[in-house]
Amino acid sequence: MPLMNAIAVEASITIGDFSSRELSNLAWAFARCSVSKLKLMDSIAEQAITKISGFRPQEVANLAWAFARQAVRNKPLIDSISKKAVLNIAEFKAPDIAGLAWSFAAMGLRDAPLFGAISNQALPMIQEFEATDLASIAWSVAKLGYGNQP
Repeated sequence: MPLMNAIAVEASITIGDFSSRELSNLAWAFARCSVSKLKLMDSIAEQAITKISGFRPQEVANLAWAFARQAVRNKPLIDSISKKAVLNIAEFKAPDIAGLAWSFAAMGLRDAPLFGAISNQALPMIQEFEATDLASIAWSVAKLGYGNQP
């Protein structure tokens, strides 16, 4: 796709100027279009790590989803996403929680502190989850072998 290729080139040059929202949206767009640009994803990860404190919950979830969808396991980014989510899980809405759980499970990443935080946040707000969110979390818990835990 010529346009996405051109965007990848230009974004790679100006990636340092991207906000948290723009980084998240860029990663999401390339994953959604199934356009694999590993060098760009690495640049996004590098920038996201330095700006993770400014990411909103939806941006965190979308970033995790994009990397999971592209099967890009950037450990420093994954660690940053996990820490950010654990610290700020109370700010996450049902779709963000479900998306985050799905992303880690899709990558096969068992993260007990993250899934403990997800469980603690999801339980009191379980009625806010749509059917697809409930199914995503159930699939994630089962895929990672947590069973009744966390």
